[in-house]
Parts: sequence; C-alpha cells; structure tokens
Amino acid sequence: MKDIKKLTETFKELEEQLITCMRCGMCQSVCPLYNETLSETDVARGKLAILKGVSEQFFENIEDVNKVINKCLLCGSCAANCPSGVKVTDIFIKARVALINYEGLSTAKKIIFRKVLSNPSFFNKLLLFFSKFQGVAIKKTKFDSSCFRINIGDRKRHFPKIAPTSFYDRMKKKNRKQISNNKKTGLKVGFYAGCILDKFFPDIAEKVVDILEYHGAAVTLLDKTGCCGIPAIASGDLETFIKLTTLNADLFEEYGCDYYVTACATCTSTIKKTWPLVLDDQNKEMSEKVKIISEKTFDIHRFITEKLSVELPSNSGDKRGIVTYHDPCHLKKSLGIYKEPRDLIKQNPLYEFVESDKSDSCCGMGGSFNLNHYDISKKIGEKKFKNLIKTECQFIATGCPACMMQIRDVAAANKSNVKIKHSIEIYWESLNL
Repeated sequence: MKDIKKLTETFKELEEQLITCMRCGMCQSVCPLYNETLSETDVARGKLAILKGVSEQFFENIEDVNKVINKCLLCGSCAANCPSGVKVTDIFIKARVALINYEGLSTAKKIIFRKVLSNPSFFNKLLLFFSKFQGVAIKKTKFDSSCFRINIGDRKRHFPKIAPTSFYDRMKKKNRKQISNNKKTGLKVGFYAGCILDKFFPDIAEKVVDILEYHGAAVTLLDKTGCCGIPAIASGDLETFIKLTTLNADLFEEYGCDYYVTACATCTSTIKKTWPLVLDDQNKEMSEKVKIISEKTFDIHRFITEKLSVELPSNSGDKRGIVTYHDPCHLKKSLGIYKEPRDLIKQNPLYEFVESDKSDSCCGMGGSFNLNHYDISKKIGEKKFKNLIKTECQFIATGCPACMMQIRDVAAANKSNVKIKHSIEIYWESLNL
C-alpha cells in the first residue's frame, strides 16, 4: 500500500543535504545528460529541487518524480565538481530506494534482481546456458564486437559475446589452486572479478591474477561471491542489494585476506562507497564488517602502485602505436584514481601514450541507463569517442569493463578498427616482453 506520508518523511531526512545546494549551476556545466537534453530536470540541481518539493508535498504524481530521478547516469560529475560538497550521488541512491518502496518494483525487475541476480549459482548457470545458444541470435562483426542477426530491439547495438567459459570456471579447468603458493611479499590477496570480467572478459581477469602473482602476492580467487549489487541499488531495490552485500561480505571475511582487489571501477566504487553508505542505515552490525572490507579493498591500479613493487622494463622495441586513456567515472570522480593507470600504461615501452581532451568526461554507459536511454547514452558516447580518436590513437585503454563495452559499441558504429583494451592488459604485456 502506497504511503505518501512515509515517503515525504524519508525525503525530509535528506532535507539537510538538499538545502545545501546553492543552485549555482556548476553541475549544469559538467552533466553529460544535461549537455544532450538541455532540460533542467536532467541536471542535479533540478532533481534536488524536485526531491525537496516531494518532502514539502508539492508533487502528487510520484511516478513522474521516479522517472526523473532514475534518468541519471550516476556518474558523479556533479558531486565531484560541487563547490558546496553536496553528495548528490548518495542522495539519488537513497531517493531511488525510497521511491521504489513507495511505487513498488516492476515484475520484470523483481524476476531479474530477486530471482536471478541475488542467486549467484542460478545466475551463473543461466548465463552459461545463454552462452551456448547465443550464436542463434548474435553474429560476430569485424569490429571486435557482436550484434543481433535480425532487426529487433537495439539491432545496431554492438556488444561482446558471453564467454563460453567464465573466468572462475576457466581457472578450475586449469587446475589453478584457489590459493596460489606464491608468498614472496607475504601478502594474501583476494581477487574479486565481478560479473563483467568473469562472464565477458575472462582473459583480462586471468591477466590480473598473473600480475599479482608476478609481483609476489599469494592470490585467493573469490569464486563463490555474487554481483556487487550496483544494478539492484541503482534501481532502488534495497532488498536484493542487502542480500548480495551480506552474502559477499560474509564470504570476503571468510576468505580472510590482507587485501581485496578488483579490476572493475564500478565494483571497486560500490564496495568502497556504496556498501558502507547503504548498510550504515540498515544494519549496524553488518555495517562495521563492510567498513573493514571497504578499507581493505583496492582498485588493481592503485594496489600495484601502492602495495607492490613496480619495475620499469628494460626492453624496448618498435612502437605498436599510440594509446590514450579514458578515465572511468567510478575511478577518478568517485575514488580519485587517475594517475595510477597512466603510470602503469607508460611502463610498456611498445606504446606511445597521448592524453586526450576531456579524458575524464563520462562515456555515457551508466549501467541500466544505457538500457533505458540508449539513444542518449550513445550520443554521449559519440562525443567521448571523438575526443579519444583526435589523439590519432590505435588503442584506447580504460580501467572499467563497462566503459570498454560502451566505447566498443561506439567504435563499431563508426566502423573504426581502434582496439579497446583494459589498461591492465597493457601493463601485463610489459611484464611479458
């Protein structure tokens, strides 16, 4: 039953944060969505004004409010550039949860999140099933991507195929021990692959393990874990998010590693920022556990440069080409990580690194935003891609597998042969010259 009073009371709890916004318009100048639509409801200050209006019962059509608040990339550009320090992304996440508690989750999302995503074993089996028959509907293109065979839905969308064998299953087939015997550094490092690396880019995940072991870490594969939960909480599904966070946090603690490492910008940001944010309001006991885990979790680039010894390769040779770098929003804007990936890329003498204009502008992916607003997402991606290729690069590197998917889509649409790589792949190559 819808309880408007409870909804307004929830938003009143956010009012102290809402009134901090000075309506200065700084968010307007950096919002990738507003730059496409020029609509005030698409920019942070417009959304914050609407939320304040709900708390004061100025709006009765909550369904429309829900649509406005969910039409956002959650890229954090506004929060990173706010002179008043308004934690816009945190506010929007809490608002989405409150709105879904009022409106209710759609049947489709209930099935996807609460029946599939929250059950890692079933989720893995389902994707394995799809991987075996995806060739029926999907064909490979010459632009390092795939697309639908027939004209249905987003038929012009390009995407990677589901890997026939996931990263964790591949490691089991290779008889890789769950815990490696390498103890040169004395560090026990748990590697959390996340969904996209595990299911779509297992080669990259395997290279992460190689790098960690090369530098002397004893690696534990966190193979029983599930999704980090960001798709659920971004859609306002608190129930699924808490279930996944609790499952993962308990397993992380059970593995008992010195550090936990990911190579996915979104997973890292979710574990370090979103897990503590949400759990602090829901479960104090679990919140303390999550805070400890978040402090021990590192993005792979920062972990290598801060916790492991990095040696400059003495090898040199003919340049393979120019490489540029796209800053994932969840690395630079959320976690302040931008120098580390560049340092690792520059370790490879076979590439010439060239910085692009607006390297930290959003690529337009935004997870479910790409599914719900594909046309806008692609326009944002087109702007990003144009800035990247102005460097005359042959390679584009980034530290986020979701960003890789978005840039590959735009590159294929532009019939470009530029190669999209995870920055860690380029560093891995430098260790194998």
